[in-house]
Amino acid sequence: MRFSVKATAENKQAKTPSPQTSKGKASEGRVFLSGVVVLTLSTVLVKLIGLFYKIPMLHYLGSEGMGYFNAAYEWYATLCVISTSGLPLASSMLIARAVAVGDAIAVHRVERLAMRVFTFLGVIGSLLLFLGAAPLSRLIGSPDTRFALMAVAPTMLFSCLSGAYRGYFQGYQDMLPTAISQIIEAAGKLILGLTFAIIAWHKGFDAPHVAAWAMLGLSVGVAISTVYLFLHRKGYKAARALTSPIENVAKQNVSLRALLGIAVPITISSSVMSLTRLFDMAMILRRLQYIGYDGAQANALYGVYTTMVVPIFNLIPSLITSVALALVPTLTAAIKAGDLQTQRTTAGTAIRLTALLSLPASLAVAIYSRTILSLLFHGQEAAVEQSAPMLSILAVSVFFSSVITTTNAILQAYGRVNAPIVSMLAGSVLKLGAAYVLIGIPSVNIYGAPISTFLCDALIVGINFYLIAKHTDVLGSLKSALVRPLLTSAFAVGLPGVVYAVFVRLGYADIPLFLAAVPATLALYLVLCLRNGLIGGTEISMLPKGISCHLMRFCPKTKES
Repeated sequence: MRFSVKATAENKQAKTPSPQTSKGKASEGRVFLSGVVVLTLSTVLVKLIGLFYKIPMLHYLGSEGMGYFNAAYEWYATLCVISTSGLPLASSMLIARAVAVGDAIAVHRVERLAMRVFTFLGVIGSLLLFLGAAPLSRLIGSPDTRFALMAVAPTMLFSCLSGAYRGYFQGYQDMLPTAISQIIEAAGKLILGLTFAIIAWHKGFDAPHVAAWAMLGLSVGVAISTVYLFLHRKGYKAARALTSPIENVAKQNVSLRALLGIAVPITISSSVMSLTRLFDMAMILRRLQYIGYDGAQANALYGVYTTMVVPIFNLIPSLITSVALALVPTLTAAIKAGDLQTQRTTAGTAIRLTALLSLPASLAVAIYSRTILSLLFHGQEAAVEQSAPMLSILAVSVFFSSVITTTNAILQAYGRVNAPIVSMLAGSVLKLGAAYVLIGIPSVNIYGAPISTFLCDALIVGINFYLIAKHTDVLGSLKSALVRPLLTSAFAVGLPGVVYAVFVRLGYADIPLFLAAVPATLALYLVLCLRNGLIGGTEISMLPKGISCHLMRFCPKTKES
């Protein structure tokens, strides 16, 4: 009886919220969206820097050298995911709960505990990469990768320390320090990594050693980023303003067990895909040699795939990480408060933003793959011819890969941190099995890699939606958040795409047509999103006033607007 009375009261309150409650929900929504905007803008800049970094690097290292560079980076990225994927998110969740009740003591305990764990993991990871460089390189069939692995080894410690600081700031729902530190890392990699590589190239070093010098530049860039986060933490005003009510201090569960209880499952689910990429890398190299390629040829083909195809594919899914980072603390707070309406709104908004970013990008990259690669890698005609079909195939997975990130975050916010492990394992098994079979077919060879990625991501998305339907009450908002973006994207990208294809067949140059199609597609897509209510007054109000006033004219007249 007590439960039914409470539920009825809560339902009435949900139907007729007070002005103060509505204002609070609007504020939560703006905090979530502002965090998304900050991280998205920084991620775009970081990815653009990374892309412009790899273009000249391809010139100095060649396809073979980029193969060594990317192979070493995969090992580093895998260990980095294992060390830092779950702990920053876990510490941000615990800190967010403590901040919500003003418990400065609990915040300090979480921060100190996270820093100790991260330092330990960073030291272990750095030693593993440095001392195990030779056996790890032999394991993937590329012994000369060991030099790049030794150069990137110190980066593990700096990355772990950065993760501790980022988790702390994100607990306050402050995404700006994370964004700035990511830009510093990318700029360091561009400036220092490229400079070191050029110096090594001019000194006549061979490809494995030039790749190692480029990796050393990455290490220095991450170290500078860590120093920035350390200095910013020293003067952080939000921490000094926090107080600790006595009645709340005892309520905060701050322990290594509580931290790891959240972090370990998240780390496992994230590590599954990273480990899968490592196995995939070794499989690609070995299966290509199995069907007749020698070691250098296989490494060069892998270098083309990972340098020209994968970075473009990863651009949009990496932007969705900003949605997930901002989503988890906001959704966690709504769940803790028992606010079902805010839960549905937040989850629906996250999926809608994911679809709005990933669907048109997925379609556009599939249509314009050859032209995009020709623009970015001018003078590499042979490599463009090889990579364009691979990019068209892999582009289909952009949407699915993006949705994986957001749906994983939704499940984790609901405390179902073990659920994504199931979907990730199932997808990884399918990916490795499909890649093994397809790459071993001479007529398919390297194209088996993007095909297996699509099969993997599609399966994971299907399982995640099933788990969300089983464990939460927000699936309805997710479905409605996907349909309209899909129809809008298909029309906005498809119409200019058809015109582009017709004129190319008539003999017109593809690059000028592409440069005309891009702004036309963006303008059409923006107008359709505004007219269909996919972008509303809340999102527009976060833009500069001059821009927002003009965009509001295209919005339908609603109460929200």
